[in-house]
Amino acid sequence: MRSDVALLTLQGGAAAFALIAAVAWPRAGEAALLMPVGGQELPSVLNFAASHDVRLIAIDSAKGRVIARIDDRHSIFASLAAGIVPIGVSTKGCSSENYRGRL
Repeated sequence: MRSDVALLTLQGGAAAFALIAAVAWPRAGEAALLMPVGGQELPSVLNFAASHDVRLIAIDSAKGRVIARIDDRHSIFASLAAGIVPIGVSTKGCSSENYRGRL
């Protein structure tokens, strides 16, 4: 009985994670909020963006937020490896037809 409860809990957690990831995970070409984890701060996110040629859309240095355009899946997995979690965001004027340059 105890293993059944543990298995159901694990399955419920996996389902919740999958639903959250499906909603929050940025698709290629979309804007993403780059959230550092593990004690990293804004400079580490900016270093990541510079080294991986990530297009910056907005930087809020007071709150430590960086919004960038994720070009492909490689950028998403590279950011996870660097300790940065990309969260899909909807920002005004960030659609590909409105975006005309790089910051």
